[in-house]
Amino acid sequence: MSLISLGNLIKKTTGKSVLARQVDVAMVLEKFGHLVKEIWGEEMTERIQGISINNGVLNIACLSSSAAQEVKLREQEILDKINEGKERPIVERVRIQM
Repeated sequence: MSLISLGNLIKKTTGKSVLARQVDVAMVLEKFGHLVKEIWGEEMTERIQGISINNGVLNIACLSSSAAQEVKLREQEILDKINEGKERPIVERVRIQM
C-alpha cells in the first residue's frame, strides 16, 4: 500500500490546492480594489473595501449606506469584471456589510 501526502489528497479531491485558492482570493480582492478606484475614484477606496471571499461570495465593507447602494447598483458589472477571463466564475454574488 502506498502512502499519499495530505497535500496531494486535498488537491485531488478539491481540484485546486489550498494555496492556489488563497492566491485567487488575494488577486480578486486586489482586482476589486482597482475596480472601486476605476468606477468611483480614489476617494471611495476608503469607503468601499473587499474583505473576503467565502463559497463564491465576495464580502464587501461599505462605510455608508450611499456607498452600499452604489455597490448594489453595479453588482453585475463588478461580477462581470472580476470573473472576466476565468473559465469558471470565482465570485458568484456580492454581500455588503456596513
